[in-house]
Amino acid sequence: MALSFLPGYSVKFTKRFNGACCVEGTPGARDDEGRPYTVRYEAVNAMLLNEFLKEHKKVEEQASKIERLEAALEKMSGRLDAKGL
Repeated sequence: MALSFLPGYSVKFTKRFNGACCVEGTPGARDDEGRPYTVRYEAVNAMLLNEFLKEHKKVEEQASKIERLEAALEKMSGRLDAKGL
């Protein structure tokens, strides 16, 4: 899907497998001389949401890994206690 915010400029939103949106383009528009003259806040919000979702996924993966490691540690500790070490 492409949404046009200014004449001759569009932003493409691509749906990803985890429900996040990937934004292709820049968050602002430029004049004929290349200087920025406006910011498209919709694009900025989409980019920030995408970054937040990526970081949130990393945190969830880290929490899951920590839980697995703690369970393995408890199991090994129980084995050592049973052997009397």
